[in-house]
Order: sequence, then C-alpha cells, then structure tokens
Amino acid sequence: MDSATQERRLPNSDQLILIVDDEASIREVVSKILEDEGYTTITAANGEEALRFVKEYLPGVVFLDIWMPGWDGIDTLARLKAVAPQTEVIMISGHATISNALEATKRGAFDFIEKPLDIDNILLTVSRALAKGKLSASGSQAALARHAPSREHEGLRSKKLAGKNIGQRTLKNSTILYGQGL
Repeated sequence: MDSATQERRLPNSDQLILIVDDEASIREVVSKILEDEGYTTITAANGEEALRFVKEYLPGVVFLDIWMPGWDGIDTLARLKAVAPQTEVIMISGHATISNALEATKRGAFDFIEKPLDIDNILLTVSRALAKGKLSASGSQAALARHAPSREHEGLRSKKLAGKNIGQRTLKNSTILYGQGL
C-alpha cells in the first residue's frame, strides 16, 4: 500500500503495526507475515516517514531497522518515543552489536531482533509487545496474563520449531534472509 493510500484509509489503532526499513523487500515480507496473521500494517522507508505515521496513526507496535540512511534507528527511536511513549518499538538489525542493543533498550525499545528474521519470533514478539501495551493501558496484571502465551502454546511452538505440526506459512521456511524467504 503506498503512502497516499495509507493516509486515507487507516484509523488510529493499538493493533496497527508500522514496519520501518530502508529495504523494500524486508518491509514487504514482514508486512505480509503480519497481515497473514490478521494484523493491519503500514510501512515506511525512513525515520522521517515513520515519525509522520506515528504522529498520525499511533500504531501499537513499530518494527524499526537500526541501520538506515538519514536518521538511523536509534535517532528515530528517540523521536518516536518522544511523541508516542506508549508505542512499543522492536528494533531489527542484520549487523547489531551489544552496544546497539543496550543503547536501544536504554532509549525505550521493547525488544531487539537480529536478521535474518524468523516468522515465529516476529509473531511472538508482536504478541508480547501488544500485551504489554494493553497491560499499560489497563494497568492490570490480568491483561498480561490473558495475552501472554500459555505453557501449552509454548509447547506447540517448540514442536513447530522441531519440524512437527507446522501449518502452512507464507514462506517456505520460517526464516527471512535479507528480504528473501528461504
């Protein structure tokens, strides 16, 4: 969906997810994975566009690449959190360092995921981030318990990762390697 179309159609939503990456293939693949799971997504190619979308739509979660031209992910994170502190930001990077991860966490990032991205990790992290947002909004531990994965769910996920009981996915495997499904 192009930027003009996004602006006309999308409501503000805590279930809205913004994907920010300078690589179009990463934006498209992550967006498709999340949309296949029922989420609404928008995408941005840089920090300035991301800030505009966050101000306008207040997404519940933002996936934010660390290495981008112009504002890098750390600069963008600080600006996003200044205008929307309730939005959970998940940093992504193919060339992360411990220093990057610590700096992102210090500036308010919810989590840090390394590329190549894994479908199950993306979905679990989004679920946790949205649950945290609901917990913050409601101020209730019960909200977190309702939205956190159950032990039964974690067991099923472990079986899936072991190659058993895997349902159909958008991609052949559950790994995204530099924008390409394996």
